Amino acid sequence: MSKSRLTQSASKRKVPAGKNSEEPIDGLPLRHLKLIAGAAVAFGILAGLVVNWDRLFPTAPENMVEMAWTHRCHCVKGWMKALRGEGFVVRDFELKDLDGTRRRWKLPADYRGCHPAKYLDYVLDGHVPAELLRRLARERPEAIGVMQVNNLGREGDKGSPSEKPRFELIDIDGKHRPWP
Repeated sequence: MSKSRLTQSASKRKVPAGKNSEEPIDGLPLRHLKLIAGAAVAFGILAGLVVNWDRLFPTAPENMVEMAWTHRCHCVKGWMKALRGEGFVVRDFELKDLDGTRRRWKLPADYRGCHPAKYLDYVLDGHVPAELLRRLARERPEAIGVMQVNNLGREGDKGSPSEKPRFELIDIDGKHRPWP
């Protein structure tokens, strides 16, 4: 038998159903099943990256601010935007109630702002600017947090043009002292 006849006779043989990419398995052509399987694998890898992003690509603690707020707070978005614009990663949590977060973060009773935040081991009340957060990270003063004592910079408070926001450190015993 010649070589060309062998090739012809082999190509005329019947291939069992499903072995040929043109024949269906359970109603779907094999190439469609391969596409579906490939998409499922790609989606699984992507989902794994998203779920484990923080473990795979951790953010330095000096760049991370956690913030809790309620839907009634309208001033937090400007603060978040400002911090993100300065290179901070802001994890924000919109909650129905802040009492649980205040307890978990051990906020003093006089921390009653509409968006408590946590930076390093400090709690924040008010719109603490990026420059003060960086100073906090550099100096690491003995305190539990920083509190804005006037409302300048918050929505609806125009204040005096010459007045600047003022901040205080809150000591472990609850005493306030001006900072910086």
